[in-house]
Amino acid sequence: MRYCENCGAVLNEDDRFCRECGTEAKPTATEVTTESVTESAASKQETSKIADERFEAFMDSAKDVSGKAVDAVKVFASGVQTKVDKEMEKQKAQREAEKQQQLKLEEERKKKEEAAKKRINSTSGINQSEMWSWLKKAATRKHYYTEDVNPLTVEEFAVKVQTKLDENHVPAAIEKRTIEWDRSGLKEEIYGIKPLTNAANPLSCLLQFCHIGKFSFVEEKTFITPPDLPEVPGQRKELDPKTKARMAFMLYGIIAALAGLILMTFSVGTGLVCIAIGVILILVGYSAIAEQNRINAHNETVRLQELAWEKAWNDWQNNIFLHSFQEDINGQVSRIFEAAFECIEMVCDEEFQNAPTSFEKESVDLNNLEELIARRKKDYR
Repeated sequence: MRYCENCGAVLNEDDRFCRECGTEAKPTATEVTTESVTESAASKQETSKIADERFEAFMDSAKDVSGKAVDAVKVFASGVQTKVDKEMEKQKAQREAEKQQQLKLEEERKKKEEAAKKRINSTSGINQSEMWSWLKKAATRKHYYTEDVNPLTVEEFAVKVQTKLDENHVPAAIEKRTIEWDRSGLKEEIYGIKPLTNAANPLSCLLQFCHIGKFSFVEEKTFITPPDLPEVPGQRKELDPKTKARMAFMLYGIIAALAGLILMTFSVGTGLVCIAIGVILILVGYSAIAEQNRINAHNETVRLQELAWEKAWNDWQNNIFLHSFQEDINGQVSRIFEAAFECIEMVCDEEFQNAPTSFEKESVDLNNLEELIARRKKDYR
């Protein structure tokens, strides 16, 4: 129950003024407390709202700053990654080029080895256009004398021998070919006896016929056919000591360039000078490394040439040279030569109708030829 403090009239709970005298009615303690709580809550809500707005503004600002920082880091990282990717691609391309070079060298080596293998027990390993005079295995020389000068030419004599071979069914042919003597550039047309057989023939038999006055000379010379040698190996190269020393300049250059980058934060001029010196040292070191790579590639080529050279020599010595001193499986080649020599003897008897005035025969020992080969092998390089 509420009463007006001025006139004592009864007031309702919601009356703000007295209905009798018009005096303002004071609020009760409950109303005061409710209003205070309401005002306090409103004040707190306003404060909380302001704090939330400030917090949101702070977070937006922080996000903006962090976003810019992240973007800057991403740009920097992207630049670094691009440089790293380029360097990795460059190194990958270099490794791929080196790999292709190694594959090419390996392929060439295999081809040369295969070619060398094919020479074994075949005539593909002997030289058909060259003759080494010191590889003469045997020789027979006969001198005939006639009262009149014999008009028979070399070509006519060769035709007579071929006719006699055909009459006796000897599987051989008189072959005219051009050969070069001892790698001297001196070439000569010669007549040789060529066995018509699939058996490996490591021998070249020359038939020589000539006149000096009333004397006629008939010579049969047997040579061991030299190897068909590959390209002569080059000379290996050594890295110059000064070049070796220049290779270390690249490391010094990198250190100087890095130092220059650091010094640029303190002194741009000093930093640029260090970077310039570093670049110069790197270029000098790089040129030395490139020179070393060229020398290594050259030496690798020489190594492969030496392998092919030694392979050709060894195949020839082990299969063709030794085979020339041995009978083949059925003695076919040696018997064809013997039959051909008999035919030459028949032609001489028919042409000159008398015995030779002189007869000389010689042969060379296997050991002597092996010693000659060992001594002269280096000369042919």
